[in-house]
Amino acid sequence: MKHLIFILFSVASLYSCKKPNESIELSCEKIYIVECNWTYPDDHCQIGFNVVGFSELDKSFNLKFAYRSTHHQYDTSNSSIADSLKNKIVRIIDSYPMDTTLFHSYEGDYRLYDGNSYLFIFQKNENELTRIYFEPKFLPQDLLFLYNCLYENKQKQVGKSQYEGLFSKFENIIKKDVPPPPILKETIRFTPPVINKKKRN
Repeated sequence: MKHLIFILFSVASLYSCKKPNESIELSCEKIYIVECNWTYPDDHCQIGFNVVGFSELDKSFNLKFAYRSTHHQYDTSNSSIADSLKNKIVRIIDSYPMDTTLFHSYEGDYRLYDGNSYLFIFQKNENELTRIYFEPKFLPQDLLFLYNCLYENKQKQVGKSQYEGLFSKFENIIKKDVPPPPILKETIRFTPPVINKKKRN
């Protein structure tokens, strides 16, 4: 009898315990967040299009990020998502259908907007995409978390880390060793010309 109880207890323990290294995967192949803009027509009446930045999260939670800091240069980084955030990201993705295009934007009276455009792309496979066009400040809380986690916060981190130490070093050296230039007095005055009007005969 004792042996039977021990066996039953062992089986129950095996079923009740989860593997500590159980891997978590996305329910889609990749998630993209894209920031882009349209430019005014040029001299040839062509409308321009630019991808300002993007992030890519794959099934194994590897995150690629790129942001255009200048016209010809991208700041890039590769990292992975912390384990504590993976389950939340999976739940958010699973709450949105994979075969529907959703729009999250301003609701209310008409208004003018000339800022950048933003887009979520949930890629289930090569032919099945969910596109969500949005402005960050009008996102629901779950998608706002996703945007901040995968794009906005990453942009701040990459921008802040780029040569920040050197900039601070140069500022301290220059401020310490080189005094600021003196403030010049405004000694130049514009005197309008005197126009003599001749009377016509």
